[in-house]
Amino acid sequence: MDGATIRYDVRGSGPQTLVLVHGYQAHHLWWHAISDRLASRYRLILLDLSGHGDSDHRDGYDAPVWPRDVIGVLDDVGGEPPVIVGHSMGGRVSLVAAARRRDLVRGVVLLDSAVRFAGDDARFDWRPDRAPRGFATRADAVAAFRLKPEQELEPALLGPVVDYSVREHGGGWTWKHDQRGLPGLAQHAFVDALRAVEVPVRYVRATASPIAQGVEELLDEVHVPGGAEVHLAPGLHHHLVLEDPDFCAGLIDRLATEMFADAGSAHVAS
Repeated sequence: MDGATIRYDVRGSGPQTLVLVHGYQAHHLWWHAISDRLASRYRLILLDLSGHGDSDHRDGYDAPVWPRDVIGVLDDVGGEPPVIVGHSMGGRVSLVAAARRRDLVRGVVLLDSAVRFAGDDARFDWRPDRAPRGFATRADAVAAFRLKPEQELEPALLGPVVDYSVREHGGGWTWKHDQRGLPGLAQHAFVDALRAVEVPVRYVRATASPIAQGVEELLDEVHVPGGAEVHLAPGLHHHLVLEDPDFCAGLIDRLATEMFADAGSAHVAS
């Protein structure tokens, strides 16, 4: 898509579709525990954004590129419009995709996505000559893995994430994400999307995480045409989808069910 191959798969057997979009320097297996719990009720689309996981790296990245990845996958898969669920940066990406292609999306759920970024452009340190960090063995690479922000998780939940995060390189091992530099999705693109999105937005804030603090104030300042609500994940940290997959799967199911039902009622009323 746009010159890059995007790795995605479709699983599950439900009549309605959820798209699960990972965060910064992450990949689709951040959702492994969630998808296990939702696959019996939904058709699930899981992707690696370009520059992440097993998708292609690009010769550069800008704010629109990852929303275009999501839109391209939705166009490729087809079917009824899904609810898009994004974690962290993936929530911001999902929101922009929904604002650009309202016809493809039923609603958006953002899980602990950053509300405000100061100096977005300064965060983008693109160095095309930067070599990937190297490790002599796979075990060394796995041992060096750290979540950002750091968080303790059960090994059974973290293990599949770490295993998929590394790859062979130059006779050794390195991370899969593009280490030449990946930008954060620019603040202006995020706020513009909030002001334009015509589908329902549900913002989940993990109360033990600093990432989404201020979301209530932001949504008081910005009118969201499709309507927006904030829901709390009490006591959970930023990587809530790995910390408490039962709670997160249940909340996603409830919010998605409501959005699909509201869309159906609106369709009948028209």
